[in-house]
Amino acid sequence: MPAYRFSWEPFSDNTVRDIALWMGYGGAESGARAWLSDHLKRPTPEFIGEAKDLLVKSWLPEYPGTQQIVDLLIERGVGPMSNPRSQRGYVQYIRDCRNSKSLRRYLLEAMLRFGDMDPSPDADTGFEFTPRFAILSPNDQAADRRRPHRYQLEAWESLNAHLGESRSTGVFQGLLIMPTGSGKTFTAVHWLASHVLSQGMRVLWLAHRHELLTHAAGEFHRLSGLVQGKDKLRVRIVSGMHCGATQIDPADDVVVASVHSLARSVQVSDELLNDDRLFVVVDEAHHAPAKSYRDFIRALQSRKPWRILGLTATPTRTIESERPVLTRLFGGRVLAQVELGHLIEQRILARPIPVIVRTDTDVEQGLTPEDLAHYDRFNELSEQWLDRIAKATSRNQLIIEHYLEHREKYGPTLIFAINVAHAAILSEQLRDRGVRADYVASYRPDGSDGEPLEVVKRFREGGLDVLVNVQMVTEGVDVPSIQTVFLTRPTGSEILMRQMIGRALRGPAAGGSEKAYLVSFEDQWHKLRDWDSPFQLVPDIQDLA
Repeated sequence: MPAYRFSWEPFSDNTVRDIALWMGYGGAESGARAWLSDHLKRPTPEFIGEAKDLLVKSWLPEYPGTQQIVDLLIERGVGPMSNPRSQRGYVQYIRDCRNSKSLRRYLLEAMLRFGDMDPSPDADTGFEFTPRFAILSPNDQAADRRRPHRYQLEAWESLNAHLGESRSTGVFQGLLIMPTGSGKTFTAVHWLASHVLSQGMRVLWLAHRHELLTHAAGEFHRLSGLVQGKDKLRVRIVSGMHCGATQIDPADDVVVASVHSLARSVQVSDELLNDDRLFVVVDEAHHAPAKSYRDFIRALQSRKPWRILGLTATPTRTIESERPVLTRLFGGRVLAQVELGHLIEQRILARPIPVIVRTDTDVEQGLTPEDLAHYDRFNELSEQWLDRIAKATSRNQLIIEHYLEHREKYGPTLIFAINVAHAAILSEQLRDRGVRADYVASYRPDGSDGEPLEVVKRFREGGLDVLVNVQMVTEGVDVPSIQTVFLTRPTGSEILMRQMIGRALRGPAAGGSEKAYLVSFEDQWHKLRDWDSPFQLVPDIQDLA
């Protein structure tokens, strides 16, 4: 979260009065704002937890960002998972939510942003949000500040050449192969915005995970200013946690969808496939041989014109028997390929050095039926499960000792912690051992100062040896000095793994280091054996080890 200069001034008189009365104010109504400013200088996690019902009753009905909070909750699978469509419905959704850490975090960040007296358009909020559906105005979109590398320019040239060919053949078909850390999604979306959407075509972007969908849609939002010839750009996400397939409108310019959602709606799929303007992108194309993808792509290829681009970092990791299928689906044509080794040689990326540290911690000890039910539903560990791992004393001690043993070699180190409490524990224990360490999180349990942007700045400028982080430096924060990442947070998410690793992969030519130590703390798993070895999620990184 940025360094908010919070004030109660933006809040209505009614909200300020209700909060002040709830806190014990007994004076005249005209003095409530000054009293509240003295007694609660800014909302805290404890305040949010205790005042949830009051906020639902008094503040949220008039807060213009209530829908945004609900969309975030639905995206994270929090709450009744209904589909409200009015301010009243959004407030009711939040009222029906359990008073969980996720809900408290979103309410806290919303209040802090609403009361920010010094908003900066360039601030990284740590509250990244992409709505399920948006109508964007390309002409009003702020320019994207990222500058492409030569390999990205060359990829765009190759894609443009094939796009030119497709005008006479009626077929665009091939793969774009780019490794972790090279900006694959940015490269693809930048080109699509500049050369596909700008020519009046529609984009259907297919992926198999919710997080991939949200990430891709976010890039379309950020790069929408590149689209020429359109006053409005309609971007829709379709999945079990976003819009339904039946909500797809012929006027939608970009549909970012899970293939499973489309497979369940044959009529909608047929309508999309019959659109001559359609340009299909398959993210993580090495999954394309799966039947759900295969059926859709073959239906696409039964018509002309048709256009399909596959994106992947690991085409060779497809199961041997499925490689011929992958080749046929994309015409056996690699339109552009960037080798990880080449980027390392060019010093654009650092050389990854995976390090595995066995913790011998049985992280399934104390497992409850509720934990398993949560995992079965959301494919992630519950807050209670994560909290038990975060408080595993011997595991935390091992993390500290491993850093101290290799401190000189590891250099500037970024630790991905499990949750806020874990980040606080690790940073405190490191400081107790003489390490200059601090953490960034959406809040601090002890209420101490520590604005994230200021902490990150200290780390960037060499004032800290270790920065401990909770899901806030996976994207969007520029910290080129990182030489080592500690992966202390268990994950089964490929994209999260790649985001965490990617923070250390910036090479010398991009202001980073020659080597990137990727230190994975691996626990004992019995039921979730797929979580045993997170490096298996990124086989291209393993191949270079």
